[in-house]
Amino acid sequence: MHTISFDTSFDTSFDTSQVLIDGQWRSADSGQTLPLENPSEGTRLTHIARGNAADINAAVVAARAALDVGAWGRMTATERGRVLSANGRKVLENVDMLAH
Repeated sequence: MHTISFDTSFDTSFDTSQVLIDGQWRSADSGQTLPLENPSEGTRLTHIARGNAADINAAVVAARAALDVGAWGRMTATERGRVLSANGRKVLENVDMLAH
């Protein structure tokens, strides 16, 4: 039998009580947070923003605007594919760092 161990530490040095919409961190419309727990240990890691329909709508509007007027929307499918492939390569190159 093989034993697999995982680093279950969680970086709580950043503010998780806000949502990121249109490139800006802001409080969730609900003003509420949810506990984020480590399911393998049952321990509380931090609290995260509890977004609601208003937050979702704001994010969708921002994403639509970014697509309509931003660089991504002006790219061809081939160009977008190249960007995604390059990002995928970066993830694979840094998989160990990203996993922890």
